[in-house]
Amino acid sequence: MHVLNKILVRISLVPGANENLSREDLIQCIREYAENQTAPYQGIVFDDRDTETAGGWKDQYPENVLLGAESLEQITTLLGKTREAHHAILIDELQRMGDKENLSILDFVKKFWKEYREGCVNDADDSYRLFTSAYHLCRTARILNGCYETESGFYDTDEGSAALGQSTLDKVCRTPDEWALVLFDHHF
Repeated sequence: MHVLNKILVRISLVPGANENLSREDLIQCIREYAENQTAPYQGIVFDDRDTETAGGWKDQYPENVLLGAESLEQITTLLGKTREAHHAILIDELQRMGDKENLSILDFVKKFWKEYREGCVNDADDSYRLFTSAYHLCRTARILNGCYETESGFYDTDEGSAALGQSTLDKVCRTPDEWALVLFDHHF
């Protein structure tokens, strides 16, 4: 499966970016920086990736480095869609967890502790139900904490996080010349 990952880069942090570079050289430095900043996530977020182009999205994005000074509207649109996707994942995970018994998170945690940790699980179905609900709760927590995962589709190199709140959009809109969005095709 392929996922379009959007890597947000503060240009002033890119080695060599403050030098008098051609646009082409600046783009290459930004792309390499984004690649290096996300390389530690190989095997976690992706097993392979295309970093020279947007891969399967290269027709839609012929250039995979979007400069805020030139493409602010496109960047904010992409980030807005990613925020919506994060929200949809959160709602889905909470609904999956809640569908088990329609419990609040606090009630679920209490029930999980009592039934599993105190050895009160009655059968394999109960055990499966509890662990499935716990999985959905953990996924929700990881998304809320900004953990960079396959489905995140976003990583902010400035913050070292996949969290994409309004403050991220605001900082890009306030100072578009300071930002670039790099598009990588991640495979997992």
